[in-house]
Amino acid sequence: MEQPTIFDESFGDSLPVRRRALLSIILKIYIWVGLIFYSLVLMATLVKGTSLLIKYPSTLENTQWVMQTIVSVLSSCIIILMTASLWFEQKWAIRCNWICGGVYGLLLFIALFTGRMGYAAVIVALCSIPFWCLLYKIQDQWENEAVSGRE
Repeated sequence: MEQPTIFDESFGDSLPVRRRALLSIILKIYIWVGLIFYSLVLMATLVKGTSLLIKYPSTLENTQWVMQTIVSVLSSCIIILMTASLWFEQKWAIRCNWICGGVYGLLLFIALFTGRMGYAAVIVALCSIPFWCLLYKIQDQWENEAVSGRE
């Protein structure tokens, strides 16, 4: 004689997928490279900016360096926010990535017209195209079906 149970046959069949499981290997590589590289860029920029402020306290050159430092710090913080929010499985992460990508694009646009944009910025923008395509593919599942490890 079989013991009656309160659970039906479908219990446990449809466990929700973790958001991190939706991330492909390529996206995980983008995330880790973004976190490590831009953390290093942020630290180097802050050290260089601080040393230039001490060396040239009030000159016109210093004003240009301060503006470059601010743009570099903002760009680094934006990319760190984009990648960290994905890695920590925040529900709002992909929408935040679209907003941050727009701000980052605006910073690139400003750098283009001020003559401060180098080849590295163009390469970063071009290399991020697959990242955006992969995020677009998982956005619906990420926001509506998947859960984080804490939920």
